[in-house]
Amino acid sequence: MQHIENLPPELYCKPEPLAVLSGLDIENNTVHLSIWRAFTMNTGRDRDPFKFRCLPVDHQFPKPKFKPVGAHEWLLPKGILKTGWMRKHLEEIPAVVAVFYDLDWSDNQWEEKSTECAQRVETVRSKLVGRDCKLVVVLIQKRAPLPSGEDPIAMERAQALCTKCDLPGKNLFALSHTNHLCGCVTR
Repeated sequence: MQHIENLPPELYCKPEPLAVLSGLDIENNTVHLSIWRAFTMNTGRDRDPFKFRCLPVDHQFPKPKFKPVGAHEWLLPKGILKTGWMRKHLEEIPAVVAVFYDLDWSDNQWEEKSTECAQRVETVRSKLVGRDCKLVVVLIQKRAPLPSGEDPIAMERAQALCTKCDLPGKNLFALSHTNHLCGCVTR
């Protein structure tokens, strides 16, 4: 029984997937801080448990090890689990990375800002090469959006941004900083 006491905590805790929120300046921007708090403080029964981290866009995630083709013996594990494997997958390698960017559908500098947003997404994607990680873009907007289908400019620009970022439409979210922020985050 004394061996159970020597187990690392990740083996007996309930696993929570890691979600990285990237592009939030929580130290200098109050809107970003309120978004961070909405994600981290709203942990009710209606939400799946996630572990959130706020990391910069250029954060270096652990790189996957190179697996040579045809070297079957090299792939055989030397045990059931490698030391640190669970900790790495629970604490360092995210299940999802959300890239936040301040951009309204009606912004006068849409082209420049959408290009900068696409560059941020590409930076994050390059840091996750070889990892099975979902990537989403969240646009922080000052105004509440119109109901779906009523704003043709927003629909056109959303499609253009998804094309620039090489993302499916379901991975683009618009988050308006309103009084119902926690409700939007829960959805």
